[in-house]
Amino acid sequence: MISEDYVKTTMADWLVRQGYIDVIPRMGKANGIDVEGKDPTSGVRLAIECKGESNAKNQWDNAWRNLSHGLFNLIKDTEDPENGDEIALAIPDTSDYRRRMDGLRDFCRRQGITVYWVSASGEVNSWGTSS
Repeated sequence: MISEDYVKTTMADWLVRQGYIDVIPRMGKANGIDVEGKDPTSGVRLAIECKGESNAKNQWDNAWRNLSHGLFNLIKDTEDPENGDEIALAIPDTSDYRRRMDGLRDFCRRQGITVYWVSASGEVNSWGTSS
Protein backbone atom coordinates (compact mmCIF):
# COMPACT_ATOMS: atom_id res chain seq x y z
CA MET A 1 0.00 0.00 0.00
CA ILE A 2 1.27 3.46 -0.94
CA SER A 3 -0.15 5.70 1.79
CA GLU A 4 -0.73 9.43 1.50
CA ASP A 5 2.00 10.14 4.07
CA TYR A 6 4.41 7.98 2.02
CA VAL A 7 3.57 10.06 -1.06
CA LYS A 8 4.13 13.28 0.94
CA THR A 9 7.49 12.13 2.33
CA THR A 10 8.65 10.85 -1.05
CA MET A 11 7.70 14.10 -2.78
CA ALA A 12 9.37 16.24 -0.11
CA ASP A 13 12.59 14.22 -0.44
CA TRP A 14 12.37 14.44 -4.24
CA LEU A 15 11.96 18.23 -4.13
CA VAL A 16 15.04 18.57 -1.93
CA ARG A 17 17.04 16.41 -4.37
CA GLN A 18 15.86 18.66 -7.21
CA GLY A 19 17.25 21.70 -5.38
CA TYR A 20 14.02 23.18 -4.05
CA ILE A 21 14.29 25.17 -0.83
CA ASP A 22 11.88 25.79 2.04
CA VAL A 23 10.33 22.35 1.46
CA ILE A 24 7.43 21.68 3.81
CA PRO A 25 5.49 18.41 3.98
CA ARG A 26 2.26 18.52 6.02
CA MET A 27 1.80 15.04 7.39
CA GLY A 28 -1.38 13.36 8.50
CA LYS A 29 -4.54 15.44 8.31
CA ALA A 30 -2.78 18.84 8.51
CA ASN A 31 -4.60 21.64 6.71
CA GLY A 32 -3.16 23.34 3.67
CA ILE A 33 -1.14 22.25 0.70
CA ASP A 34 0.32 18.80 1.37
CA VAL A 35 3.87 19.52 0.15
CA GLU A 36 5.39 22.78 -0.99
CA GLY A 37 8.80 24.02 -1.97
CA LYS A 38 10.35 27.04 -3.62
CA ASP A 39 12.38 26.98 -6.82
CA PRO A 40 15.63 28.74 -5.78
CA THR A 41 16.12 30.25 -9.24
CA SER A 42 12.67 31.59 -10.05
CA GLY A 43 11.32 31.92 -6.50
CA VAL A 44 8.07 30.27 -7.65
CA ARG A 45 6.41 28.01 -5.12
CA LEU A 46 5.42 24.50 -6.19
CA ALA A 47 2.27 23.43 -4.32
CA ILE A 48 1.54 19.70 -4.41
CA GLU A 49 -1.74 18.02 -3.45
CA CYS A 50 -0.97 14.42 -2.44
CA LYS A 51 -3.25 11.40 -2.40
CA GLY A 52 -2.60 7.80 -1.41
CA GLU A 53 -4.08 4.39 -0.95
CA SER A 54 -5.91 3.45 2.21
CA ASN A 55 -6.97 0.27 3.93
CA ALA A 56 -10.23 0.39 1.96
CA LYS A 57 -11.27 -2.92 0.47
CA ASN A 58 -12.12 -1.25 -2.82
CA GLN A 59 -9.08 0.75 -3.97
CA TRP A 60 -10.81 1.44 -7.29
CA ASP A 61 -13.51 3.54 -5.58
CA ASN A 62 -11.01 4.99 -3.13
CA ALA A 63 -8.80 6.18 -6.01
CA TRP A 64 -11.74 7.94 -7.63
CA ARG A 65 -12.77 9.77 -4.45
CA ASN A 66 -9.16 10.82 -3.80
CA LEU A 67 -8.59 12.05 -7.34
CA SER A 68 -11.90 13.93 -7.42
CA HIS A 69 -11.04 15.74 -4.19
CA GLY A 70 -7.45 16.48 -5.22
CA LEU A 71 -8.33 17.74 -8.70
CA PHE A 72 -11.13 19.92 -7.33
CA ASN A 73 -8.74 21.63 -4.91
CA LEU A 74 -6.16 22.19 -7.64
CA ILE A 75 -8.68 23.53 -10.14
CA LYS A 76 -9.93 25.93 -7.49
CA ASP A 77 -6.33 27.16 -7.05
CA THR A 78 -5.82 27.67 -10.80
CA GLU A 79 -8.89 29.91 -10.93
CA ASP A 80 -7.50 32.29 -8.27
CA PRO A 81 -5.94 35.26 -10.13
CA GLU A 82 -3.77 36.01 -7.09
CA ASN A 83 -2.18 32.56 -7.18
CA GLY A 84 1.24 32.52 -8.84
CA ASP A 85 2.10 29.03 -7.67
CA GLU A 86 2.87 26.08 -9.86
CA ILE A 87 0.51 23.29 -8.88
CA ALA A 88 0.78 19.53 -8.97
CA LEU A 89 -0.94 16.33 -7.95
CA ALA A 90 1.15 13.48 -6.51
CA ILE A 91 -0.47 10.05 -6.50
CA PRO A 92 0.46 6.38 -6.18
CA ASP A 93 1.78 4.76 -9.32
CA THR A 94 -0.70 1.86 -9.24
CA SER A 95 -3.00 0.33 -11.83
CA ASP A 96 -6.10 1.75 -10.08
CA TYR A 97 -4.77 5.31 -10.12
CA ARG A 98 -3.41 4.94 -13.68
CA ARG A 99 -6.79 3.71 -14.90
CA ARG A 100 -8.62 6.51 -13.09
CA MET A 101 -6.29 9.10 -14.64
CA ASP A 102 -6.53 7.56 -18.12
CA GLY A 103 -7.80 10.25 -20.44
CA LEU A 104 -7.02 13.18 -18.10
CA ARG A 105 -3.50 13.96 -19.34
CA ASP A 106 -4.64 16.68 -21.76
CA PHE A 107 -7.02 18.14 -19.17
CA CYS A 108 -4.20 18.38 -16.60
CA ARG A 109 -1.94 20.01 -19.19
CA ARG A 110 -4.60 22.61 -20.08
CA GLN A 111 -5.17 23.39 -16.40
CA GLY A 112 -1.42 23.65 -15.72
CA ILE A 113 -1.41 20.69 -13.32
CA THR A 114 1.70 18.51 -13.25
CA VAL A 115 0.96 14.94 -12.18
CA TYR A 116 3.64 13.10 -10.20
CA TRP A 117 3.49 9.32 -9.97
CA VAL A 118 5.06 7.87 -6.80
CA SER A 119 6.01 4.19 -6.89
CA ALA A 120 6.26 1.84 -3.91
CA SER A 121 10.06 1.89 -4.37
CA GLY A 122 10.16 5.69 -4.05
CA GLU A 123 10.64 6.51 -7.74
CA VAL A 124 8.97 9.71 -8.93
CA ASN A 125 7.89 10.21 -12.55
CA SER A 126 5.67 12.91 -13.99
CA TRP A 127 3.23 14.07 -16.58
CA GLY A 128 4.53 17.56 -17.14
CA THR A 129 2.41 20.49 -18.20
CA SER A 130 4.35 20.67 -21.47
CA SER A 131 4.95 16.95 -22.15
